[in-house]
Amino acid sequence: MPDEGGIRSLFAVFIVHRIVAPRAVVVGRGEGTVRVQQCDDIALRVEDVVVELRCLAVLVDHGERLVAVVIDKLERLIAPCSQRPAEPNKELIADNGPMIYIANAMTPFSPKDVTIYSNCDEVRLTYCKGGKEYTYHKPANEVGMPSPVITFKDVFDVMYDKKLSRQKKQADSYLLAEGLMDGKVVATHKVTPTRRPSKLLLWADDEKVQMKADGSDIVTVIAAIADENGNIKRLNNYEVKFEIEGQGQLVANEETFTNPRPVLWGTAPMLVRSTTTPGEIKIRASVVWQGKHTPVPAELIIPTFPSEHTLVADKDELTQAQSASKDAGNKINTAPSDCEKRVLELQQELNRLKLKEVEKQQSDFE
Repeated sequence: MPDEGGIRSLFAVFIVHRIVAPRAVVVGRGEGTVRVQQCDDIALRVEDVVVELRCLAVLVDHGERLVAVVIDKLERLIAPCSQRPAEPNKELIADNGPMIYIANAMTPFSPKDVTIYSNCDEVRLTYCKGGKEYTYHKPANEVGMPSPVITFKDVFDVMYDKKLSRQKKQADSYLLAEGLMDGKVVATHKVTPTRRPSKLLLWADDEKVQMKADGSDIVTVIAAIADENGNIKRLNNYEVKFEIEGQGQLVANEETFTNPRPVLWGTAPMLVRSTTTPGEIKIRASVVWQGKHTPVPAELIIPTFPSEHTLVADKDELTQAQSASKDAGNKINTAPSDCEKRVLELQQELNRLKLKEVEKQQSDFE
């Protein structure tokens, strides 16, 4: 797990070893890398941990033994699991087959070393258009992890990215990783630096599972700050306010300081609960402090479907609960009309054009 963006907080984990759960140990980097290493406790380096985003428990190949790690708190970027077999398996629901992932967001604080996770036999990394290429070949019959973490030294240079920006060549700045099997490219991942934040992205983290209108089904909705090209701005301090209407409720409010939500590592999550009436849920996300150059709000519609099971509830209590949720929805529903949203988008576009004109004038002056 790379120290992307500078991990300021350490991760509290439990290590399960020989079916014994010892005391909590701290996994971090720098001075606190090894906080506890006594008896059966095992302190791992960040580079030893390979987990999948949002998962709660993973197996780590720690040399001679497998170690189960349970993540207690996760606030930074985690690389996807690269230890899965490279051969595709259509019978599995989970992601499988060849993969490659660049664990470097190309921010001003990103390390020069570029870390890559892949289960391919060969990895090819290209830095910038027409730039240098780096190649890695997986060693044969190596003891340890089936797919070791790959690190290319001294690749990324933030000052070179700034140089390309001044030359109006932002599109030439990128990291491109290609995974090869038997000499053929089977997986690719491209990372570009994030530019000025201009809009919000909004999606449901539902793993393609339909939301049921049973009054208790909950889905996580994610809002992200992004630039014009949809790249998530990982380093920002915005706060996002969520609003809802339709057959759903926000599991958050101002009284509990859960709405608005601060953006952490580029995203802000929100829980949405269904009612007992099938229909549509409209969620709107916007930044709290509005201005001329603030990101444009985003909207998301989630359909809810009839429950497969008969609801066991008192009719009077169910009616009262539905009425309360409807009133709560009316209180927080302040979403603007389509005309107002269109006017806001046009204003943002006009402001961006003005900024580009100022940038051009400054370049001509230099």
